[in-house]
This record gives sequence, C-alpha cells and structure tokens, in this order.
Amino acid sequence: MTDGQAGGSVGLLHGGGVVKIYIFIVAVMFASVANAQIFKCVGPDGAIAFSQVPCPPGGGESQYLGEVQRTVEPESSASVIERNLRAAEIMRGNNSQSGTGTKVTVVKDSSKSPTIGEIVRERMEQKRIRAENGIPEPEPSRKRVVTNCLTNGAYTNCFGSDGSRSTTIQNGNTSTTIGRQ
Repeated sequence: MTDGQAGGSVGLLHGGGVVKIYIFIVAVMFASVANAQIFKCVGPDGAIAFSQVPCPPGGGESQYLGEVQRTVEPESSASVIERNLRAAEIMRGNNSQSGTGTKVTVVKDSSKSPTIGEIVRERMEQKRIRAENGIPEPEPSRKRVVTNCLTNGAYTNCFGSDGSRSTTIQNGNTSTTIGRQ
C-alpha cells in the first residue's frame, strides 16, 4: 500500500465519509423495511433461517414466503370523521351538563390534500355550527411575522415565519418582486 492510498482511506474516515456511510446504512435499513420480502432457508444440516434475500447457492433449500403483510389497516377518512363527530357530540353534551366551555377541534384525515370545494364546505359547516351554538366568529389572527432576507448579487430571497416567501430581482433601476404565501 502506498502513502497516497493510506492517506485516502484516512481522509475518507475523517472527511465526512463516516457520516455518509452512516446515512447510507440508515437509508438502506428504512428502504428494506418498506419493501421487505421473506425467504425461508433450510440448510443442509436442517437449520432454518429467515431472510430478506434468497438463500445463497449451496446454502440449502430456499422457499419464498411472500411480502411482509400489514397487521393493521389504516382507518378510512369516513370512519375518522365519524369518530370525531361522535366525540364532538359527546363533548357538546358534557358542556351543557357541566356549564363549562370546551373547545372541540375535529381533525380530518390528512393523507390527501383537500380540494377548494371541500375547504369552502368545511368553513361553511363550521360557521353553521358556531351560529347554532351561539359561538361568535373568531377574530382574525394578527400575529407578528418575522422575516429573514438573504441577498446574493441581484437576488434577494425573503422567508417569513408564517411560511411566506418572496424573491426580489434588482435590474438597474427596476426591481421585480415575486411572492408566495
């Protein structure tokens, strides 16, 4: 082994190579869990082993047992909404009995993005429920937004604590701002 080769391996370990290797190993572990297959290997001596890869040649008999099965199915959106509405009704009944106010928030299934129509219907439903129960409309939020801006040449990128973002491009005496809420 030459000095250049030895220095290269030491540099790999000290130059962030260990971190890259660690991240790669973690990524492989998570990927293998998501796509796990099960193989049963029976060795020549009768020993049984289960593996995620087929048995090596000469390592005995290999039997494919299939994909890993989920033991619990995720709840459907309808059942989640129904359960939350039942909880809201129970809480409403408890509020009228105890005389104290409790805020109930119904959380929908977030596995898919809502359409504009669903958002409008949800807001109308919330407004109707507030009107039926005599709950006043909430005040609009006036929370403070902290903005951080970074300038690189003619470009200025600003990021707000509320998730907003804007880019300003300076071109001579003209500036153009593109924003996103």
